[in-house]
Amino acid sequence: TSAVSKHISFDEAPIKEVALGRTFLPRADFLIPHYGAFWSQLRDRYPKVEHASPIVEPSDVLNESVFLPRVWLISDDSASLVQLQQNRLHLNWRQTERMNAYVRFPAIKKEFIDVWGKFEEFVLTTTGQPIQPVGAELTYTNFIEVVGATSANEIAQEALLDWGWAKQERFLSPPKAFAHNYTFGLPNGNDSLNVAIAAVRRKDSNSEALKLELTVKGKCQSDGSFEEWSNGAHDFLVQSFKDLTKPSMHQQWKLVGE
Repeated sequence: TSAVSKHISFDEAPIKEVALGRTFLPRADFLIPHYGAFWSQLRDRYPKVEHASPIVEPSDVLNESVFLPRVWLISDDSASLVQLQQNRLHLNWRQTERMNAYVRFPAIKKEFIDVWGKFEEFVLTTTGQPIQPVGAELTYTNFIEVVGATSANEIAQEALLDWGWAKQERFLSPPKAFAHNYTFGLPNGNDSLNVAIAAVRRKDSNSEALKLELTVKGKCQSDGSFEEWSNGAHDFLVQSFKDLTKPSMHQQWKLVGE
């Protein structure tokens, strides 16, 4: 990613989850016993474990890749988790009842780099073959609510700069549900930003909300370039979030460095 001209942040952004990860060439030699052996190195920080379905990209289908289940290694407060499968490793921070304050990106990046280093060393020691990284991903998931708004469409009208369903007389009433995906290129010509916007219903309050998810994906093969990539991806993502949303919301989310 190319450098962003001015660093900005939001002190009270509506962030619910952050995921930073790397992908690598599939390792059919990384088997179920290896998951457990690697977990033993992280068990003091991530004492809980769960299974999940593997993440399968279109390229995996074309290559007829078949993966073992994805494994989640989860912290005691459930706010942090390591996701591991045979071709990717991710670190997630998520807001929980016990962990409400947003953990800043530098701390998430530092923890991921530490876990990745342990994983690289473990795979090399165990199998004799090094990990071959191919890409990197950074995702921010936001849940937006607006005081007084009674539907996700109303929230989108108040929060999003380019929302097309304005309040006007027309045959169709505003949509009750929606899901949009947009893909943008980054200045370097290699990476991409995917933006997913959807109406959702909160489980705790049964009220409607707006889910705004931004994901930067790119090629990143060396450990030396990963930190630079992740910093650039983070700055581009935050600038994009600002560009997609209205200035009135920026005040609410306490924009810094405008």
